[in-house]
Amino acid sequence: MDEGLELWVKAEEEVLEKGIRSLVNYAVLAPSLYNTQPWKFGVTVEEEKDEGLIQLFFDRSRGLPFIDPTFKEMYIGLGAALENLVVAAEYFKYTPYVNLLPEGEKSDLVANVELMRSLREGDEVLFKAISGRRTNRGPYESRPLSDEVVEKLMSIPPEGLELQFITEGKVKDFIASAVKGALKYQFRNKEVRNEIYSWMRFSGEEAAVYRDGLSLETLNISGLKARIFPVVMKPKAVDLFHLDFFFVRNIEKLIKKTPVIGLLSGSFNTRKTQLIGGRVYERLSLVATNLGISFHPLNAAIQVEAYKEQVRDAYMLLDEEPFVLFRMGYAGPASHSRRRPLEFI
Repeated sequence: MDEGLELWVKAEEEVLEKGIRSLVNYAVLAPSLYNTQPWKFGVTVEEEKDEGLIQLFFDRSRGLPFIDPTFKEMYIGLGAALENLVVAAEYFKYTPYVNLLPEGEKSDLVANVELMRSLREGDEVLFKAISGRRTNRGPYESRPLSDEVVEKLMSIPPEGLELQFITEGKVKDFIASAVKGALKYQFRNKEVRNEIYSWMRFSGEEAAVYRDGLSLETLNISGLKARIFPVVMKPKAVDLFHLDFFFVRNIEKLIKKTPVIGLLSGSFNTRKTQLIGGRVYERLSLVATNLGISFHPLNAAIQVEAYKEQVRDAYMLLDEEPFVLFRMGYAGPASHSRRRPLEFI
């Protein structure tokens, strides 16, 4: 089996070695922008008590300075990894005490998670969803989500964060147009285009070597498009017409046919709220996975300032900061993205 995908299987079958260090294996199954996996870990274990400390660090070498110059989305991904860590810890009968940004916002130490033994097992259903979750970039069914499902998802965000869903056709078309416009804007920017290209994995061999980034499988690109896409995407040979036809226009169509376009936003845009936003987004993804619902982030539209304002208008935001824009619905199977070997400090 491809080593980059083996971790998903082991996590699903619960054949990973037990103990505090093994919890990191579940943390890294979280989503991140372009699958950059911007994390490192420090682990200290008190063997006699089977307790200890896990530290989550931001690996700046994996940041995307042109796409995400403030690292907001990196911190959202780090928050998602933290949520997986907490869910796994509780399942394996630890009580996790989370201290966000213990050395301040300028430090790369994102969180200290102190782990104490507990008698109570955590949420098994949520834990199982960690290995089942995947970003699904394929077509979604048009059938709507039930009121019960919507209510369950809407109850997740804590105070200070807001979750909104758009289902009305004209507004969805407006969002689709914003995402399309943002992507075309990014591909016209040389630095951004080069950055995107550097995280594309155009063959199975390349994907297996790097074990990060976006493979053609995870992008849901196959057949003729799979052969043409690497040529079209080359920074020096990019043809915006063909790129629009094979990639951007397809995303616009997918959005228009998706039953729900969601937005997670926050009252404040700080490192702490970005981390909390990442935790909430991952919690939403895990609950949705258990309900058979797929997620696909559409953050290009909030990465480009002009189009972010269009998103703000569509969701009638005042001072709130958009954290994650995503489509959501029922869909067919999707491929897991690969994961790198664990990195410890």
